[in-house]
Amino acid sequence: MLNRLLLSVLIVTTCCVPCGVVGADWLVRGGDIDWSMSVVEGWYGGSYNQIRERLEGGASVDKDPLVREVFKAMLEDARYADAILFHIEPELGGATRLKSRKVAGSVYAAAQKIGIEEYVRMIGQSLGQGKPPGSSFNSLGQESITLGGKRAYRVEYSTRLPNNDVSRDVIFLVTRQSDYHMLYLVVDERVYRPRMNELRRMLTTLQYHD
Repeated sequence: MLNRLLLSVLIVTTCCVPCGVVGADWLVRGGDIDWSMSVVEGWYGGSYNQIRERLEGGASVDKDPLVREVFKAMLEDARYADAILFHIEPELGGATRLKSRKVAGSVYAAAQKIGIEEYVRMIGQSLGQGKPPGSSFNSLGQESITLGGKRAYRVEYSTRLPNNDVSRDVIFLVTRQSDYHMLYLVVDERVYRPRMNELRRMLTTLQYHD
């Protein structure tokens, strides 16, 4: 069950206490980048340290065995990300996941030289190459937007897998003074609309503090 639960994947950040409180929005805070965002009910996660603290704390929200098992499975993955958020999709036997990471150093410098549009195109090529053999991978468009008061770029892809399941990859790339902040969502087509509506609501609260 757990392996199936982790087949679908979303991609976001760090949370502060309380993390994933049921019935209320909660605040997520970046680990590598100083930012925060209000997270809506139904989403769980956080940074590596916050997920670990959550598991060790035994809070009431973690009494759900399925949620607790997903926290455990996400712990190691969160070690290498700014943070991870997930939304369990029981009817699909999976989860939507959002990951946040910092794009810095030589990658950022190179991207600035070639332009953000070309850099995003290269990201798309890399994503397409990583899909299972026999998949159909297509671009659904891209646009310049503003997130957290900063210039950003949004690009979306659709993948039809060999078993005819369809997933969406949505990338938000926020331009900062010396790095990019990337938010990467992978979501099953069948729950795309509600999860994207929730993510859009969360992104309206995105703030950078540096």
